[in-house]
Amino acid sequence: MQFAKELIGGVLIIIAAGFIGIAQNAVRDDSVSLVPSASRGLATRDAQSQPVAEKEVANQPDPPATVADAMPGGPTSAELSSGELDMNRVRSLLETGDIVLVDARSGAEYEAGHITGAVNIPYDELLDYYDQLKSTIPADAVVVCYCESVTCDQSENLAKELAFMGYTNVLVYKGGWQEWETAGYPVERSSED
Repeated sequence: MQFAKELIGGVLIIIAAGFIGIAQNAVRDDSVSLVPSASRGLATRDAQSQPVAEKEVANQPDPPATVADAMPGGPTSAELSSGELDMNRVRSLLETGDIVLVDARSGAEYEAGHITGAVNIPYDELLDYYDQLKSTIPADAVVVCYCESVTCDQSENLAKELAFMGYTNVLVYKGGWQEWETAGYPVERSSED
């Protein structure tokens, strides 16, 4: 008799814990779906068992050309997917005018020296530059952000913010100012060192 009471008590605790867990999951912003989505398991189905609409989607031609594919000499789809460009690629795209280069460093750092043709949108002051940004750089432009060096994260943070603001083609040049200047590529200085 004692065993049956303990068993029932244990089952009731498990049921109560389950309800509490489900209730907590329901109110969380990062909740976990308790119902599997309809798209799960489609990859394991064979072609004959797929609904007609899914067969049609699978047999569609490649999507239309991306902005990258439409621009001769512009960033490739692979570069846009990776989100990064190397120094030589940045230089060649600057020469053809296929990118807008954005220096994410402070105004003082920009004035002390920046890559020729770059505009200054300091990451730490993005809100102050919002109107200038929106009025001068179209949302569909290919934007390449850079900062001081590979150890600087301002360019990556700015790229994320720009993407959040609706810019659709944002890349990062990680080598940044130090790599560019060391290579002897064109720079501009607004103030004397």
